[in-house]
Amino acid sequence: MAVIDEAVDKIRNLIIDGHLHPGDRLPQEGQLAETLGISRNSLREAIRVLEQMRVLTVRHGSGTYVTSLEPAQLLEGISFAVEMMRDDTVRQVLEVRELLEPAAVRLAVQRMTPAKLADIRAAYERNSEQTEIEDLVRTDLEFHAAIVRAADNESLNSILEGLSSLTVRMRIWGGIVSDDAVHLTVDFHRQILEAIEAGDAHLAEATALLHVTAARQWLDAYLVERKRNAGQDSNRRPPAVAV
Repeated sequence: MAVIDEAVDKIRNLIIDGHLHPGDRLPQEGQLAETLGISRNSLREAIRVLEQMRVLTVRHGSGTYVTSLEPAQLLEGISFAVEMMRDDTVRQVLEVRELLEPAAVRLAVQRMTPAKLADIRAAYERNSEQTEIEDLVRTDLEFHAAIVRAADNESLNSILEGLSSLTVRMRIWGGIVSDDAVHLTVDFHRQILEAIEAGDAHLAEATALLHVTAARQWLDAYLVERKRNAGQDSNRRPPAVAV
């Protein structure tokens, strides 16, 4: 495996050093293997690894190319990774959101335009009208996504989009949302929207932090209860909450 890792590093360095650019076609296999001082087999394995990492793409009959290397493409694997996490590691995902999402809201306020604000307001209105869990989750994601898009940071947007995938699973598992949870979620969204409309970046950031922190505290309480009841209702999932 160390040989494959070395081959991966050598190809990656060609890109980092500027010898290969987004969209460039890699040299013929034999030529590239000789240039890098590795075997053809090692080169093929390295290409497979980098293809899985969305760094390279193989076009059969044409060759191997460097991808666009855009953040959305390179960070695509986050969603898959967090979906594989166990229930007891969900808290870590919320901790990361607790760090990143308020900052995204602050940037969104600082970079707000009338068109972006209209999108956020429309997403809020759709979300506040929902009563079914699946519709609530979908429109909740739309509201948060509209805010993060307004921050104009593709890397941050891709990371938070990937983290939200597990949140969706967590919400849906329970299948039931209490009226209090729905009202609390919509109220947090209203407060965030009002702060954004007022152009108050610090208030919007603080409200977003309270929103995600509330979700983490809810999850903490659930995990404590589950640990207390270990061995009972082992298949139970946390109740759905939109965050």
